[in-house]
Amino acid sequence: MYICRTLIGMFEASPPLLGTVTILLLRRMARSEGTPGQLFTESCRMRGQRALIIKMPNGAFPGCVNLESASHGHAAVKNLLVHEGVIYGIYKESPPKAHLGIEDITAPHSGLWIPSIQSGDTLHAGQTIGDIDGEPAIAPCDALAHFVSPACYIRAGEDVTSYLRPNPSSC
Repeated sequence: MYICRTLIGMFEASPPLLGTVTILLLRRMARSEGTPGQLFTESCRMRGQRALIIKMPNGAFPGCVNLESASHGHAAVKNLLVHEGVIYGIYKESPPKAHLGIEDITAPHSGLWIPSIQSGDTLHAGQTIGDIDGEPAIAPCDALAHFVSPACYIRAGEDVTSYLRPNPSSC
């Protein structure tokens, strides 16, 4: 079962931003420094500007839209606008369950990736999450699977799974 087509909020920890995060109707939150080299995140770093990014999983293939996730993201932003009085509506309070960190598991070598988990699955340290040419890929810690690459041929260093950590020091 895929939990909520999990939306991930990425934010710099600051009291005003954390307040905004709790207004959004996102079930799971992940703190991240953002991807180095991206224009937006680098610009924010250079100016010392706080940022909130709502990242949604894509559809079945890169570039595809996951309509359920897009709908959740739309509802979250709309709820924020209602709360701030920008648009009329009924505000719904639903703070996220936890602030989690996000990490990737990458392929140690090229080969055929066959996943044995799905997005939203609870992972346990040492659990096999799939295999690459018959060699098992192992979960490094207890976590929640966020993104799981579908069965495909991958190259060394490519992400096969992203997971949410229970807290920043759990893995």
